[in-house]
Amino acid sequence: MVFIYRQEILKDISLFTSQPKAKFYDELFINLDLSCIPAQNSKFGRASYSNHSMICAFIVMKCEGFSQISDLHDYLSNNLIIAHYCGFDISRELPSYAKFTRFIREFDNDILQTVMPSQVLKAADLSLIDSSFIALDATPVKANVSNNNPKSFKKNKFSKASHPKSDKDCRLGVQTASNQHNEKNYEFYWGYKNHILVDCISGLPICELTTGANVSDSSVTLEILKKANSFLPLAECSFLADKTYDVKVIYNTVHDTYNGDCFIDCCPCNHKCWNNDKKNRGCTKYVTIPDDYRLSIDRCSIAFKSVYALRTEAERYNSRFKQAGCERVFVRSGNSVKNLNTIAHISLLSIAIAAVITKKAASYRSVKTLKRLA
Repeated sequence: MVFIYRQEILKDISLFTSQPKAKFYDELFINLDLSCIPAQNSKFGRASYSNHSMICAFIVMKCEGFSQISDLHDYLSNNLIIAHYCGFDISRELPSYAKFTRFIREFDNDILQTVMPSQVLKAADLSLIDSSFIALDATPVKANVSNNNPKSFKKNKFSKASHPKSDKDCRLGVQTASNQHNEKNYEFYWGYKNHILVDCISGLPICELTTGANVSDSSVTLEILKKANSFLPLAECSFLADKTYDVKVIYNTVHDTYNGDCFIDCCPCNHKCWNNDKKNRGCTKYVTIPDDYRLSIDRCSIAFKSVYALRTEAERYNSRFKQAGCERVFVRSGNSVKNLNTIAHISLLSIAIAAVITKKAASYRSVKTLKRLA
């Protein structure tokens, strides 16, 4: 009797959600492996909602491109069939905004990070990911603080002495405001950075790390490579990165530890900051040393340029990452930002896996297309 009643409920609520969208989430969650995460968390009490259901709900948030948790709460309340696919008991009350917020703030990111390797290996088994050509890039994530508001006229709002009180974990960083090579404009922001290692062929994430905005891109490179190599061998890889990563220790590690090749742009000696008639010039001019691997790379060769062109795949992936509602966060703790970023990467990776398994591989990068074809 209970089963029949439940079937009738599902039949009724399906009228409020398009069938392709409902099928999309059904296929997505079927191919999502959360076995490495405990189903229940005693930290939130015995009557708490399942960890798996909560994570699936936040995956819905990223697939729909929501930036705010309130949008997720409203969406699930109006699309109960999707809440059912997340694993919630729709005959009971769904989690409130406060419970969603508490979960994303207090859930251990180290536990959530264990999902990423399992999904990457699953994609590798489907011949969707390999480590032949990998690129590392970082994208800014602005914190939800008034100092980032362009309409704010607060004095010295980008001074280290004026740290926002609403988010104690965010840090002061700088980003380029223009992609034009002849006119580089920079702007400061309070927030975080998400460093992501991407497969340049498939355009899918392999490993990610969220830090404060003040952390330099090159300083976390070795940590990310070591972490990725622990579950996906990077032997004989081609490592691609922009000139931010033009650091000698990165070249030597890729070459000596992973037996790979580096395709990293470097700051040219004829840069405008080189001859600026000042004592402390903006660039460093290197003297060629025969046994220096970094200086032995011919960056003018056709082979280097053709491989280096694959690095744009990392930028395309960062664009999809931002479309998942990650360009600016509306939570106010470092752990919340880490969890939301990790879930965004898991979402984009799981979408690709579901697309390949359901024979829709041609559109695995487009969430909108997959929802339409489901």
